[in-house]
Amino acid sequence: MKLLVVSDTHGDVRYLAAVLKRLKDVDLVIHCGDGAGDMERARHYGVSTPPYIQVHGNTDPAGSFPGITVASAASRRILVSHGHHLVSGDSIQSFVCAAKEAGAHAFFFGHTHVPFLERSDGVLVLNPGSLSRPRGGYEASFAVADVPEDPLAPMNVSLYEIIARNGHLSFSEIP
Repeated sequence: MKLLVVSDTHGDVRYLAAVLKRLKDVDLVIHCGDGAGDMERARHYGVSTPPYIQVHGNTDPAGSFPGITVASAASRRILVSHGHHLVSGDSIQSFVCAAKEAGAHAFFFGHTHVPFLERSDGVLVLNPGSLSRPRGGYEASFAVADVPEDPLAPMNVSLYEIIARNGHLSFSEIP
């Protein structure tokens, strides 16, 4: 199963639409908040949107989406939250604990606008960065996760930046 993971689009869906146009084989989009309605807005750019899950971010209208949810992907459980209520300095321990309490294999979050990927204590922790307001020296970014059916096989995740030059967009993998 192939997942597109995005966050923090903040009403600017140009890059979201561009990514959706190129990645036609995505089975599910996970939007980690601060972009209420942006998946629907992307359709105005002539793209069809695959099924998606979205959570409420700290700048989204109250009640627009759940604050936290569990996504099922192949044989995996993924806890999804914007993360603003769990961010504590440089530690990811609160994300790892929340995922373990929920019986999840991974925790996907946004809020910081900075791409992040780490495995800790058996939990994959992912922040795809921001598609509209990147920070930390990165360009607009997103993640692609390949989730195998085999529950013992690792989830393969790649982070990408969008490079815009001379009116052309390209994707560059973040090491």
